[in-house]
Amino acid sequence: MRSSIAGISVLLVALSSRAHAQSADAEALFVKGDALMQQGKLVEACEAFDASNRIETRAGTLIRLGECREQNHQLASAWSAYKDALTRVKDPKKREIARSKVAELEPKLSHLTLVVGADRRVDGLAVTRNGKPVDPGLWNDPVPVDGGDYEIAATAPGYEPWKTTVTVAITNGTSKVEVGKLVATPKPVTPVATAAAPVAPVAVVHARSRTLPFALGGAAIVALGGAVGLELWGESTYDQAKQDPDPAHQDSLWHSANTKRYAAEGLAVAGIAAAGVAVWLLLRPDARESDMRTAHLIVSPAGIVIVGSY
Repeated sequence: MRSSIAGISVLLVALSSRAHAQSADAEALFVKGDALMQQGKLVEACEAFDASNRIETRAGTLIRLGECREQNHQLASAWSAYKDALTRVKDPKKREIARSKVAELEPKLSHLTLVVGADRRVDGLAVTRNGKPVDPGLWNDPVPVDGGDYEIAATAPGYEPWKTTVTVAITNGTSKVEVGKLVATPKPVTPVATAAAPVAPVAVVHARSRTLPFALGGAAIVALGGAVGLELWGESTYDQAKQDPDPAHQDSLWHSANTKRYAAEGLAVAGIAAAGVAVWLLLRPDARESDMRTAHLIVSPAGIVIVGSY
């Protein structure tokens, strides 16, 4: 039991110390506000009184804040401070000051009405006045405001933001701002992939080659003639070998005869092939230029080699 009482006592002392500390901070700011008002620095003075009131709300501080804002031509803010003082004041003299100031300023107040039509109320609509949200309950009603310039803005998800500026008179001003109809944000257009139309192959017709068939034909004749000549030469060498009594020389003749006959066979095959290609080039039906643009004939004992560029 004693320990509980001791604990409660410690807690009360701590809370009392904290309250005294808060009161000291609030008093310091109050004194600062008075000094600034005497110097004519009304903006700084009002900020000091407002800060003091946030730390510890007192009727006397609110009355002083109202006086400061009234001198700074912020009539709506002064009127609001005096009204707050009336809800907290206990001293009859301070109550009378606050009551008389509320009655004096109320007819002088300027009002601003934010008109938000039913066709403007899209989902998620938010209206701000100088960057501060305006509760939907205050839409379409005249609200007391200080004189000056106000930026009215409206935003909603999926819509382009809207804003305008209005100037309100210091006293007895009546201003209305009709919030514009928001324009939906254009949705990005996704390009639709379309299949490209197939391009028909273009047949390029070239002129028929006139020189290559005859060149191949001539090569075929040369090759076949060479084949016949080598074959006859080989037969002659073969006959000499059969009559030669020297075995060593006979073997050499045999070898020479075989080489000539092999070369004759190669030239014959090459000649026949060249002749066939020449005939095909002359008689082919499509009349296209031969894929072989240039050709070179290489004649060797083994045959004819046709080398061309394609």
